[in-house]
Amino acid sequence: MLFVLGLTVSNAWARPGMKGGNSAAYFIVINESDKPDTLYGAAVKEDIVSRVEIHETYDAGDGKMGMRHIPYIVIPPKGRMVFRPGGYHIMLIGLKKTLAEGDKFTLVLKFKRAGEIVVKDVEVHVSPPEEFKKALEEGKGSQKPQKAEHKHREKKKNVR
Repeated sequence: MLFVLGLTVSNAWARPGMKGGNSAAYFIVINESDKPDTLYGAAVKEDIVSRVEIHETYDAGDGKMGMRHIPYIVIPPKGRMVFRPGGYHIMLIGLKKTLAEGDKFTLVLKFKRAGEIVVKDVEVHVSPPEEFKKALEEGKGSQKPQKAEHKHREKKKNVR
């Protein structure tokens, strides 16, 4: 579990995927601060994907579900956002190598207030890990620490 500027990121995992295909990453974000924060982007540190996008699953009608890119997600103050199959997720598009069960990679989440949160050792699983399912049932993140680090964004300077 990682706590940065009021945000806790926990239980990160990803689905397997074939080279040339896609995958998705899931996790839980809890905002314990009194201010909202906005997830506006994500990246993978290793050179294993062509691009990374924030996606949501939606009802496309006639019993069909669809996925679409969204530019950002607001994490409300004192709120919780679950990125899970069938909901919000981080789409890993154009895999440059096969992601198999047990593989690990580093996910970088980009927040407006908290800056970059680096989540290490995101493990690939065929189905949601027990810790993730348990955290959903409990309504909070796992107590198991997850390797992560935080990077502050550089503030842009006005040039005259």
